[in-house]
Amino acid sequence: MKELDKSLEILHHTPPFTVHRVGVVYVSLGQTQEMEILSNQHGSLTYSHVVARLGRVMSGVQWHVPADYIMSWWNDVLDIYFHVATMMPNIHECLFKKQQIGNDAVKIIWNDGGRSFDMDTLPSEFNLINIIVEPHSRAASGAAFSTSLSKYFKVSMQTPSKLRLPPVTPLQGYKLVTLEALPSVLRQCAQLACHFCDAWINTGADGAIRYPLMRNREARMRCIEGTKKHLHNKVKPQTQNVS
Repeated sequence: MKELDKSLEILHHTPPFTVHRVGVVYVSLGQTQEMEILSNQHGSLTYSHVVARLGRVMSGVQWHVPADYIMSWWNDVLDIYFHVATMMPNIHECLFKKQQIGNDAVKIIWNDGGRSFDMDTLPSEFNLINIIVEPHSRAASGAAFSTSLSKYFKVSMQTPSKLRLPPVTPLQGYKLVTLEALPSVLRQCAQLACHFCDAWINTGADGAIRYPLMRNREARMRCIEGTKKHLHNKVKPQTQNVS
């Protein structure tokens, strides 16, 4: 039955838990251009230390792409995929990285570049929230080449000025965060930012038309109930004819 197959396909691609996708980008000293930033295949020692504690290493979404990995963290009701640019292959002039990270409304920007990160450096239609991680002082801009772990970081939230998005994380201005707390802080702030972005995008993005917010569990239940009703109405007349 084609209707049943279609419904099962929808259920297969709609997990019962909430899924968030977050881009992670490393900016090395002096880098300002999108291509050179996305081309980075490794970061500083401290960056690698923190990324390794964001979650667990898993194969990427594109199973046919070699050397594609992501970091994943989950609990009973939530799954966060971290698309880490330095863990993804440099193929097709970084177009593969751009496709994955460009679609992430929330990005963690690890900025060892020595200057402020421009929101338009990585242009995308889904450029909504950047969580910026920087050395705690400009004097630490040589962190990209440091052989020891940094201990303190400035963490802030960046949004497009034209959208005037509300503060959705506690990162207004900036917060001073220790190395030990940084992975947990990044996960929690990314989760809050993703919740807001999902709601903002899926309800009309403050446009003229507003839509009710629907979570994955609600979408699955609606699909199951709709399929059951449709199949019941289709089978019922056939049963009556047989009797």
